[in-house]
Amino acid sequence: MLLSEQPAIHSHTLRAGMVGMGMIFDETYRPFFETASHRPLFDPAFGVCHVPLAAVASRTGRRAEAYRDQAARGTAPESFAGDHAVAQLLKSDVQVVCIATPDDRHFAAAKAALLARKHVLIEKPSVLRLAELDELDQLARENGVLAKVVYHKLLDPDHKKL
Repeated sequence: MLLSEQPAIHSHTLRAGMVGMGMIFDETYRPFFETASHRPLFDPAFGVCHVPLAAVASRTGRRAEAYRDQAARGTAPESFAGDHAVAQLLKSDVQVVCIATPDDRHFAAAKAALLARKHVLIEKPSVLRLAELDELDQLARENGVLAKVVYHKLLDPDHKKL
């Protein structure tokens, strides 16, 4: 097949928001977003997918501001802090929300994101009660978005040995 006969590769952008900027962000999400900023995802059936970290929400904003100060020019995410940080993030143009807060805060943030019709990646344990998981599943279905649980140690070499 000649190069000119190959099908066009489509390019997509999926703007991400991050709720929580603690250890899991540093160990998992930060390396992912920093790598994806110069090496986008690719799937032959889907094409190229750029995944910029567009916005972050945290309680105090201190870690978010430190991250913004270190980010490459033009890649620093919008930062929201305080009691209404998640609501502010959800009003931005993010399409997927990654939730890595303490476990007891997962449900409220995930529910708000799903109601705002945002896809959700939520750290394990996703919720503390089965009824909450059922509610999140129902909200995702009703709003036509995905809600998935992430196990941040899935690719960790030490955990893979187990």
